[in-house]
Amino acid sequence: MTSIPVAIFRLLRAHIDSVEKLDVLLTLGTAPDRSLPLDLLARSSRLPLVVARRLATELEASGLVVMYANHAARLEPARESDQSVIDALIAHHELDRQAILDALMGRPR
Repeated sequence: MTSIPVAIFRLLRAHIDSVEKLDVLLTLGTAPDRSLPLDLLARSSRLPLVVARRLATELEASGLVVMYANHAARLEPARESDQSVIDALIAHHELDRQAILDALMGRPR
C-alpha cells in the first residue's frame, strides 16, 4: 500500500469524476508523445469513441488535454505544476492501482 500525495487527491477532486476519465488521462499519460488519435484512445481505454471524445473534451476544458481538430488528444496541461502531479499520479497508479481508485472514490485507506 502506498501513500497518496495530497496534490494527487486535489487533482482527482478537481478534474477527475469517473474511472473512465481517469483511464483516458492515464492512457494519454503513458502513450508515446502523450498523444493519441481519438479512435486509438477509445480502444486503449476500452470506451466507445463518443465517450472517449467527450471525456477528452472535458479534460481539455480542465486545462489538462489539448484536442486537435477533434481527431486526436494530447496530454498537455496548461499549468506546469499539473504535469508533475500527473506524472506522480501515473507512477502511483503503476504501484498501487487500488489506492488511486480509492482516492478517486473518496474511500479512506
